[in-house]
Amino acid sequence: MRLVIVSNRLPFTVAFKDGVPEFKPSAGGLTTGLWSYLSRKIPDGTERPDYLWMGWPGTSIPPEHEAAVRSYGEQQFKSSPVFLPEESMDRFYLGFCNKTIWPLFHYFPMLTHYEEENWQEYRNVNRVFAEAVIHALRPDDVLWIHDYHLMLLPGMVREKFPDMPIGFFLHIPFPSWEVFRMLPRPWREEIIDGLLGSSLIGFHTHDYARDFLTSVLRTSGFEHQLGSLTLHDRVVEVDTFPMGVEFDRIAQAATSRETEIQVEELRQKCDGQKIIFSVDRLDYTKGLINRLRGYETFLKLNPQWHGRVVFIISVAPSRIGVDSYQAMKLELEQTVGRIVGDFGNVHWAPLVYQFRNLTFEEIVPLYRLCDVALITPLRDGMNLVAKEFIASRPDQTGVATGMNILVRTIGGAFAADIAATVLAAHLLPSGEPMKHGYTIAFSICAAVLVAGVLASLAVPRRTSKQSRPAELLDATSANLISTRKEWSQIGTGDDLDDLPPHFRQRLEPIEPASRLPQLRGAPHRRENQKAATETKPNPTSPSTPQPASEVPSTQ
Repeated sequence: MRLVIVSNRLPFTVAFKDGVPEFKPSAGGLTTGLWSYLSRKIPDGTERPDYLWMGWPGTSIPPEHEAAVRSYGEQQFKSSPVFLPEESMDRFYLGFCNKTIWPLFHYFPMLTHYEEENWQEYRNVNRVFAEAVIHALRPDDVLWIHDYHLMLLPGMVREKFPDMPIGFFLHIPFPSWEVFRMLPRPWREEIIDGLLGSSLIGFHTHDYARDFLTSVLRTSGFEHQLGSLTLHDRVVEVDTFPMGVEFDRIAQAATSRETEIQVEELRQKCDGQKIIFSVDRLDYTKGLINRLRGYETFLKLNPQWHGRVVFIISVAPSRIGVDSYQAMKLELEQTVGRIVGDFGNVHWAPLVYQFRNLTFEEIVPLYRLCDVALITPLRDGMNLVAKEFIASRPDQTGVATGMNILVRTIGGAFAADIAATVLAAHLLPSGEPMKHGYTIAFSICAAVLVAGVLASLAVPRRTSKQSRPAELLDATSANLISTRKEWSQIGTGDDLDDLPPHFRQRLEPIEPASRLPQLRGAPHRRENQKAATETKPNPTSPSTPQPASEVPSTQ
């Protein structure tokens, strides 16, 4: 068996300097987490399954350099690059992925763009990936596709390999139906159909899985039973696999001699001050602006802490070509300047701001040094910073404040909440053990995640017509159609868009009827109404009270 991993990015990125390709490791939770599993040594000597990683090398590669990039990927990472032109990636990655899917799936509809040109490029790029994957696949392979860039790919591959185990894992939230339906109907139907080409669909949390199953029901008409979707010829499993961090690697680095030296040097520079630390990628979903405003509110309301606290915030560059990210970077730096200008002096800087990628060797000492880790994402697939902070505290001291775990949940939305949380954290005695620190399960590290997915994919998912409860399905379908006919007769028919396609096609010809009064109640109710009408007294005669059971309901 060979595991074939497909993602938008490879574990390495190509950059050109003076016309010569240079290779560096890719950043991001997806590539870092999976590569940590694929590259780690197995203690008991068990042979690791063979694998192939397919993805985009990070930039447009001139034809004369494609062979060099392909050779490097095969030798160093067992990977196969998928080459795409720069203009395609602009409309695909910077366009549909990061201007449509990313903001909408993170509940930022006001930042969502709906451009047909970008959608068509999204389909084209998924088709290019499908051709490359189909060409590379063997009959006994297990295919594992990752993230929102390739949601159409499972369905495309399924057409050529109807019996292949195909897994899909979404590393970002899946939104509620009320948000997902904001996509144009053809787009959302094709996305759901593409995802249902998988044998197993994984999410970080139960909420995301539940919202996906709701959207499947409203879009395609398939209802789940305990996370299992019975399609016409297959069963699709939907489950949660919350990803975690490499605890051993972080814990060992945190207790190393090199880290102890760096922590001592930094502590001397911040002598007598409480240290707040925050590290995140530049993104509006991370709540960075809210975090700074919260710290600003804390300084305004607590002047006694001036000179006694410093906030170290590190922001990693991200999606430089997207306008909303550039606007956010400008606002971020303006807020930093305002805080330093309003509260700082020649003896004290309330804030240290860095706009660059910190290495692993730089982040771990800062985790060890800080008294408070401020983590306030507005919406996140699975924020790993809080888990890294806990893994780096072998003495179980310190406070992590954020929306995912630990001392208190603040959601990142209101500056006053953040300020109150920071103050509460500072009032804890020095060296206070972390509440719930080591009682959390570090979710699922990459190794356990991969093992769980592979085990799930090993279960046969096909189902024959004889094994399906055909009579029950037919009866349920007939009942839904019958009910829908009544709805269409008493309603306007405007909500036909919400019906699954195979129901909508059968119901659209139905014209609204004029039988509205006859359909408001069940048959026995209509008989009661008729009887009440026949016994109704003459309006000119004195009125007599009627029993309540004979009075038609106004509803």
